[in-house]
Amino acid sequence: MIELLREVLPELEGTVWLRGGRALLVRPLRRSDAPLLIELHERLSEHSRYLRFLGAKPHLSLQEAEGLADVDFRERFAISAISRDEGRDEIVAVARFQIVGEGRAEAAVVVRDDFQGAGLGTKLLLRLLALARWAGVREFGGEVLAANTRMLRLLKLGGAHIGKPRHGAVEVVVPVRSPSLVFRILRSFANEAARLATRGRSAG
Repeated sequence: MIELLREVLPELEGTVWLRGGRALLVRPLRRSDAPLLIELHERLSEHSRYLRFLGAKPHLSLQEAEGLADVDFRERFAISAISRDEGRDEIVAVARFQIVGEGRAEAAVVVRDDFQGAGLGTKLLLRLLALARWAGVREFGGEVLAANTRMLRLLKLGGAHIGKPRHGAVEVVVPVRSPSLVFRILRSFANEAARLATRGRSAG
């Protein structure tokens, strides 16, 4: 399956350049990446972990990391951004989705705090959208904490469908085949990530 994807979606792998001049390798996530996912989790701020897992998540167990790394590229898809520092690979971001119904998938993106605000999340999401269209996905669904009112306001302004709060979270739906809507939402996410990163640096 991976070899087929490399043929039909050559942009799935390759070098991406971030604002500021940093270069990263983007490639499909591998089952052997579980230890790198644990390292990524450990380097996320408490705030980033909270937003990603919709609650406190101080640690990621090896079993949980192996589950996240178990992607088959039939129902579970994930791509990673790799930083190579002195010959050692570090995963600094992951974008993923899982097909949960006909034409529908749940998506999630996490970017290490020191790489936020540089355009990485947008670059990964654009690749994820290409992968989703290839897989026949028509819309992404996901959850945002109901308390994250700023993000929900940005998403609503961007045109996403916002559901009703349930168990402290709100379901958000983004149509995959609406490029203008997707770009507005990506811009909202990017602006919010940059704001949070700037606030974190000034507070430190």
